Order: sequence, then structure tokens, then C-alpha cells
Amino acid sequence: MPLMELILTRIKAPTWSCRMKFLSGTLSVILIISGFMETAAVHFKVVGPDAPLVAEYDTDLVLPCSLQPNISAVDMTVEWIRTDLPQDDRLVHLYEGQREIYGQQKESYRGRTALFKEELKKGNTSLKLSAVESSDEGDYQCFIQDKSTSWYDDNTLHVKVIGESTVVIRGPNTNTIV
Repeated sequence: MPLMELILTRIKAPTWSCRMKFLSGTLSVILIISGFMETAAVHFKVVGPDAPLVAEYDTDLVLPCSLQPNISAVDMTVEWIRTDLPQDDRLVHLYEGQREIYGQQKESYRGRTALFKEELKKGNTSLKLSAVESSDEGDYQCFIQDKSTSWYDDNTLHVKVIGESTVVIRGPNTNTIV
């Protein structure tokens, strides 16, 4: 007959139910459970396209990014930044605490970025960028962190913008196309 019987049941990640018979050795059981829960955490990888994305000026563009395996990102931090811009002015989009936060977002992206919120539960963290501008060309990093385990990963992709619009400057004696 064993000194102790331990039954672990997963209720909802990361919560476990533990039922013990013969309570001797409680301290060692707690350590075993703690170690078991840490190894049970899912370590994901952030994936996206290897090839540069090409966007036409003034169109919408989806920057693909997702978790592998396809686990929910609803409770994670999803941060899109421009790695080719100065540190203090590179936040493109931030999702944290199950909501989008715009306070530190780069001014030129305000009102033009969105995550597909229904897709977050499937691990899809792609970003929609509306009305692409020539200044949107550059390197974008999709950074995802699971706050419950401190695990994080990122993926970087390049965006190329083509076909800038034509600007006509009109004056009393001129019709100049720039």
C-alpha cells in the first residue's frame, strides 16, 4: 500500500486540482506540483512570413503573425513595433490585459491599426494596417508574451510600399505635379 496517493486533474489552464490520500509528505507534494505545472506550460513560437510584404499606397495590408501551436493569445501581451525607428517612437499597436492600449502608440498609426480580436483565441495575432502610407515602409516586429509563464517570442517582417500618390500643386501661374 503506497504512503501517499496523488491525483492531479486539470481544471482550466493553468489551474490544477489535487486530491491526496495519506497526507504525509505534504511539502514534497507541493514542490512536485509546482515543478509539474511549470513543465506543463506551453512554450509557443511566433511565426510569420519570411518574404517581404508588398503593399500598394493607400490600400489595407494584413501583417501575418500567429502562435505555433495554435493556442489562445487572448490573455497574452501582443505588441507590434517598428524596429527601424527610434526606441521612443516605434509602437505600432499594443494589446494587453485583454484590451487595446493606445496611449504610447506612434501618432501616424492612430486609427489605422487593428487586431482580429475573434482570431486571438486561435493564436492569430495578425495586424491590419489601413490606408498604407509611404512612411509605413520598414521592419515590423510582432512580440508576444504570456504573462502567466513569462515566456515570450517574436517575429520580424519587412513591408515595402509601392505606388505613392501623385500630388498636384496649383497656384495662379503653375500646375506642378510632384
